[in-house]
Order: sequence, then C-alpha cells, then structure tokens
Amino acid sequence: MKRREIFVGPDEYRVSADESEVLVALGIGSCIVGILYDPFRKIGGMIHVMRLSAGEPTISTLLQEMEGMGALRPFIQARIVGGARILTGNLDAGEKNIEINRRLLARERVPIIYEDVGDSLVRSVRFSIRDGKLSIKRLKRNERPD
Repeated sequence: MKRREIFVGPDEYRVSADESEVLVALGIGSCIVGILYDPFRKIGGMIHVMRLSAGEPTISTLLQEMEGMGALRPFIQARIVGGARILTGNLDAGEKNIEINRRLLARERVPIIYEDVGDSLVRSVRFSIRDGKLSIKRLKRNERPD
C-alpha cells in the first residue's frame, strides 16, 4: 500500500480512516499538535493549534468528527507535541498551549498516552493512520523541517 502524506498546517486539522494516510505537521514551535487515535477502528486525527481563539477548531471538533466516522470515545487516546518556549521573556505561549490542551483533553475524558512538549526545540511529526505510529524529529536551531 502506497503511503500518502497529508500536511496539517497551523490552525488546520484532519480526520482520517484511510490507512494509506500519514498525517504530517512541520515546524512545530510554541504551537500544540494534538493527535487522537482509536486503535481498534483505525480512525485518527491531527490538529495543529497556534493558540485557541473563538471559532477555530479544537480537540472537541476532532473528537466529534472521529465519532461521526465510527470511532468510540472509550478507545480514543491522545498524544500532544509542541509547546516549545521559542521566545525569551515572561510570555510563555508554549506552556499556556500545553496546559490548555491538557485541560481540554481531561474535560473530554481522553487519556494522554504520550507527550513530547516544552523545552526550546522545534519539532516535526508524522502520524500513521494504519498502525498509530508517531515519529517525531527534533530540530536544532536553524535546521529546516522536512
């Protein structure tokens, strides 16, 4: 089966049950990428959130679409990536994004099974719908995401 990479940019999301798809987010700094997956139904989704604001998709949006495709809430698991401290100073947008997303997932009763958050690293992620495999590349300063 040929794999297709589907890019999820800032403030975008994607839900899929297509086992040929690999969801990809590049250059994740203070943003948060939330990945939800029902391993029994092989339905997954990725959301790339810069910062939460009214009218934009959230983890709840992802959950609703996944359930509409047949995912079952008791089996859905979450992973979160990002929330880096990119800029110096008192404003830590990355940490705020981490905490907001943890609270949203707790409110939705979706367990976080993996986190790669904080620090000052930019990350890129790939998530396979077929097997739920998540790969993360941690980038050094001035390194280009691929």
